[in-house]
Amino acid sequence: MPNKPTSDEILQEARERAHFAMEGENRQKKETSEEKNLQAKRLMARLAMEGLEQRQRREAREKETKDKLSMHQKIDTEVKKRSKEANLKRQAEQAIEEREQALKDRELREKEEIFSQSQNVIEQLKKEKGSSLNPLHTLKSDLNEAIQTEKLSPTKIAIAEQTRIKKDPVVIPIKETPATTITKKIIIFLLVISFLIASGAGIYWYLTTKPVSSQTPTETVQSIIRAESSTEINTTKLPTTELSSTIIGLIKTPATASETINNIYFTKEIPSDDGLTTTKTLLNFPEFLKYSNSAIPSDFSRFVNSYMLGLHKETSQNSIFLVLKIDLFDNVYSILLDHENDYVQDIFQSLDQKDITGTSTKNVFSDRLVKNLNTRTLLDDQGKILMIYCFLDRNTLVIAQNENALYQAYLSYNSSNLNK
Repeated sequence: MPNKPTSDEILQEARERAHFAMEGENRQKKETSEEKNLQAKRLMARLAMEGLEQRQRREAREKETKDKLSMHQKIDTEVKKRSKEANLKRQAEQAIEEREQALKDRELREKEEIFSQSQNVIEQLKKEKGSSLNPLHTLKSDLNEAIQTEKLSPTKIAIAEQTRIKKDPVVIPIKETPATTITKKIIIFLLVISFLIASGAGIYWYLTTKPVSSQTPTETVQSIIRAESSTEINTTKLPTTELSSTIIGLIKTPATASETINNIYFTKEIPSDDGLTTTKTLLNFPEFLKYSNSAIPSDFSRFVNSYMLGLHKETSQNSIFLVLKIDLFDNVYSILLDHENDYVQDIFQSLDQKDITGTSTKNVFSDRLVKNLNTRTLLDDQGKILMIYCFLDRNTLVIAQNENALYQAYLSYNSSNLNK
């Protein structure tokens, strides 16, 4: 049998319980502080045991996580700013439309009032003059009115007309002879020849005396994927406001024989110090974003090495697509997933002026296998593709308006890689 505790042991145990109860919150804080200190010592010990390579990998992971968080915060701030600016722009446009409509309505009401007043005047005159007032005047009605009011007979009217003809004789035009006609033609011919000679002399003088302006050749245009044709857009000569109409015109242009993909590239002209020569260079990706007023935030360009705006041509419908050569696949894919429902779906809006947000009540991208390609796809309410994007490899991103354009870009990309 176990030994029974003595009275001293029972008393000691009671004292310990009383002492523990009296410590209360201070004891809990002490234990928490001791636990934190113990964890800090364990972390310092673990860090001290790390090798150089392990520490470098850990610091790289921590830096990448910190950069990713900072980038997300910047992108979120810019997206909110752009959304606010877009709302203000829409409100301003709506206010202008409302003012124009109100002005049109007021003009219409004024015209209706003027017409109503004129009708009232006609009715009043008819009442004052009697039913004989005829708003439409004819020769017969005017003769009848003259006979009744002036008490003239048809004979007197005929005699007065004969007297007027004698006072104002009819002028008979002189008929030109053939000789006169030939002379006029010769004079006109000589005048035209003189004008052409003077114009040619003026053009020759201008070409021989104007300052010589030279332009260096455009940089070699290398599309990311193989294209059968190329189209240059000189941003120095084409204002930003005319870019969308130019792109829409290219989309509506039918394809030529054996033409599937057209490479649309952007250039700018840089004048020399003397102003006589210019250098033409390609726009880099940040410059393209600024010129096209793209919805893609400027911070995103840190991941992009090169870009290509392609035009896919087919018999049914032409469409545009964007190809980006990127770094850090995981970061870019994560950013796209986070912003699919804001700026990703607006990437092409500044180019073709199509707002696809109103055609889909779901407004959600989803995973979709298209021709053996893993894609993210946005559908409208009828199941038609509004936007689709896919990574051809870890460094090549394609964003297109339909699956045919995406698949053709995929085929051309693989074909160009095989030919290298």
